[in-house]
Amino acid sequence: MLHAYTFGYESALAHHRAPPLVDELGRYINEWVAARIELTEEHEGRLNASSCFSAESYALLHSADEVEALDRYLALWSEALAHVHAEGIEIEPSPAWSRDSPLIDQIRFVGQRPGMWFGSSRVANYWAFANGFRWAEHDLDRSSLDVARLRAFQSWMDERYPFGRGVSWARTIRCLAIQEPAREHECFFEHLDMFLAGADANAPDPTMERMVAAIVAHAANAERDGGNDNE
Repeated sequence: MLHAYTFGYESALAHHRAPPLVDELGRYINEWVAARIELTEEHEGRLNASSCFSAESYALLHSADEVEALDRYLALWSEALAHVHAEGIEIEPSPAWSRDSPLIDQIRFVGQRPGMWFGSSRVANYWAFANGFRWAEHDLDRSSLDVARLRAFQSWMDERYPFGRGVSWARTIRCLAIQEPAREHECFFEHLDMFLAGADANAPDPTMERMVAAIVAHAANAERDGGNDNE
């Protein structure tokens, strides 16, 4: 989710023509941690360990849970940045995210291949992405229609599902999807499309309509088949 948040933040910077983040630091910290723990060429060649290595995975490996892992991860960043400043290392900004488009358009684009951008189809990543975008606008003292739309989407979800009031729309959708990532993804875009189309918060969703239509069709077929038997 930190990656998704940073990605959203950088997307807003590009959208508003602001200087990009120095996100090459992300590559640097992975190399710094790998050198710190003596990740060798043998690990890469024979054991294939470094191909999936990152500061995040290292922090999780040495922590009891994600809360402790976050603290450890941020501590690693602090140590790496202190090393950068102490050694006078110059790290150039990477090219900005090139899609100069509004937030919801970017969410739809990323939604075509969420695994490629986020590593999973968990809806929490879209929420983190949107919040990164929103906080970049806050820091830039800018505003956009799509950020306001997603705030309104939260209110719409609260009205539609009062049992989820007080938590993010991502958590409500996760509950509705019974924590199945693929279903989360489908459920999120289904609800977002309904909201953007101006549907009432109490309107039945397309999945429910399909279920009802299938039940009605099944009942009609059963009645027809039963009638033929009576004849």
